[in-house]
Formats: sequence, C-alpha cells, structure tokens
Amino acid sequence: MTGPLRAADVPEVRAELTAWLADAGGAHWGREFALRSAAELPQEYRSDPYGAAAALAHRAAAGLRDAEMYYVAGEMAQLAAAAGERLPAYRLHHEELPAERGLLIWEVPCTVYRMGPLRVPVRAASWAPHGSGVEVILWGLTDDRIAEQERVSRVSGNRLRAQLPALDRIASSVLPYGQLPRWLGPAGWESEQDYDWHARAERTVLATWLLMGQQTLVHASQTQAPRSAVRRIRRLDPGVPTRITSVQLRRAMADGQPSGARGRRDYHHRWTVRGHWRKQWLPAREAHRPVWVSQHVRGPLGAPLLGAERVDVLRH
Repeated sequence: MTGPLRAADVPEVRAELTAWLADAGGAHWGREFALRSAAELPQEYRSDPYGAAAALAHRAAAGLRDAEMYYVAGEMAQLAAAAGERLPAYRLHHEELPAERGLLIWEVPCTVYRMGPLRVPVRAASWAPHGSGVEVILWGLTDDRIAEQERVSRVSGNRLRAQLPALDRIASSVLPYGQLPRWLGPAGWESEQDYDWHARAERTVLATWLLMGQQTLVHASQTQAPRSAVRRIRRLDPGVPTRITSVQLRRAMADGQPSGARGRRDYHHRWTVRGHWRKQWLPAREAHRPVWVSQHVRGPLGAPLLGAERVDVLRH
C-alpha cells in the first residue's frame, strides 16, 4: 500500500497486524534489534534485544486487539503536523487520550522519520497504557520502508513484502503522565532545531490527540468495515472490533466575523491571524491545556483586509 489508506482499510490492517505480532512479530523485531548498533536502541533493549522485542510485540498485539480505531482525514493530518511543530510546553494527562488503547492512521503522512540512511513517512500511531504513562508506537507502510531500502541498497524486497503486514514499526517510546518531556521544555520550543526526528513525530501524535478533543474544531463519524473485510477479519480473530471513527476538520467560519477583540480600541481594518495554540486554564487540574485556534480574520465587518500580514499569538 503506497497510496493513501482508506478508512475502510483500517480494521483489516489492524487485524492482520495483530495476528502477525502474536505469531512472528517478536522474532522479526528481535533480529532487527540485534542488527542495530547499541546507539540506535533504547538502553533497556541493548542487553537482550530478542527478549525486549518479544515483550514489545506482545504488548503491541494486546493493545491493538482492543484498540479503538481512528482515521484522520488529510486536511486534519496536515494541521496536526503544523500544530505539532508549535506545540507549547505542557504535561500530558490521561484524559487527553481519545481512548485507553487506540490505533490512529493519518490519510497522508504526518511527517518523515529518519532511520539511518532511510527516510520513512510516518503513517500511523498506536498506544496503550504502560507503567505511569502511555506507550506509543509509530508505524509506516511496509511498502514505503522496503522502497527506501531498495533505493539505498538496490536489492529487491519482494520476498520480504510477502512476509510482512501492511504496517511496519518505526519506533516506540513511553510518554509519562504529568511530566514535561524534554522537547516540550519552557524555552526554545518554537525552533525546529530544538527537537529531533522522533520528537517531531511524537509532537504530531500529541497535537492530533489534542485536536480530536476539540469538538468545535473537528467532526467525528463512525462507520463499519465492509462486509467482505469483516469476513476476512473474523477468520483472523473473531473478537476484534470492526468499527472505525473518521475524524475531519469542520468547515471554517467565513471571513468577516466580528473581531471579538478585548478593550475599547476601535479598529478600521481586518487582518489575518495565523493558527496558534492558546492556553486554557483547567481549575480541576490547576494547570493549563493547549487549545488550537484556527487561522481566522479579525476586525470589524466590511473593513478593508490588510494584505498578507500575519499575526502570531500565544495567549495565557
């Protein structure tokens, strides 16, 4: 699958991946971990890469089997990627996850992940509870990964394609609840130089979760997998769900809405405010949560619109 994944594809992709993880996934990942240098692996994987891979595959299969499935439409995927780059410092809380366990597939790649000489588009993320946080696995399309390997090594990967599911693990990590990740620190978060490839993908995951929680911004609808896919899924595992939640942006308000500006100053022009995060105070948590404000036009109705000027805002 090199093109966009459809929402209808998600249940079957998930069922095939879950079955593969429970069968061959641990051994496959163990061989992959064993071939990597120590610097490329998390500290806990280095002493026993096969054991760590088997445990990771077991957790991934268990989480995916009960996961809620989400399909994020193209425009929202692009917004999540852009908003993720500007995500301000905050501490993740359990209630910000759209589900306890989930699999989220973006219609278009949300970012690109560097794996040595390879550049693999990130197409999906799954998550499940782990310790005092949530374990997130980033996935790409197997076809994308093999195409990159063929480009670099010029060796055909057709045999490998037939052995692997549609999604291929890129990386994984645990996001702790109530703590500040290093790349969400209070200083320098606006600069692209302040985070690496993995952090960039994680930012997009977090931004997607936060955007999904804004009902005024996004629209969610549920559909069932096609009957032909359901029959194939039931042969793999009769117990897995087949319902998908599709998430897309709501239509933006037309230009020329009242400004809503605070204060008594009279404005004689309209201007465009670029999308930005605003800090929303939550009394029960005694902390702020980022809320995305989409690009919009400010100023009195009927007033002239200033050229291409952009105003960036971060309100407290």
